[in-house]
Amino acid sequence: MNKDFIVINGISYRVAVNWNAISDYCVRKGITDLAELDSIAQFGPDDLLKMVYVCIVEGERMEGRDFQMSEKDLGAEMNIVKMTEFTHIYTRQTSAQIPQGSIKKNTAKKKYRFKFLRWITS
Repeated sequence: MNKDFIVINGISYRVAVNWNAISDYCVRKGITDLAELDSIAQFGPDDLLKMVYVCIVEGERMEGRDFQMSEKDLGAEMNIVKMTEFTHIYTRQTSAQIPQGSIKKNTAKKKYRFKFLRWITS
């Protein structure tokens, strides 16, 4: 798995959108229905900042570091460009990665009991 980083004030912080981060976000927001996380485009500004925060905290934990900024301090450092960068990372990490060719089509030929039905269904 590739690691994603976001640079804030010249420092690279790892971003990890994993189950720990999602669980932390849900607890902070009081979410019990995961359908509410369906699209980042529907997040409000405060929702998006919380998601950025928990994903950086988790990413830094995975790197063996503590993230020292508060959520409020992080919000003061983020701008539209950084938020857009995060949404790209979030989308990439939460999209299903299905290898090409892993879904097989049903290529079995239809068998017709009555040969004259073949031209009707074709």
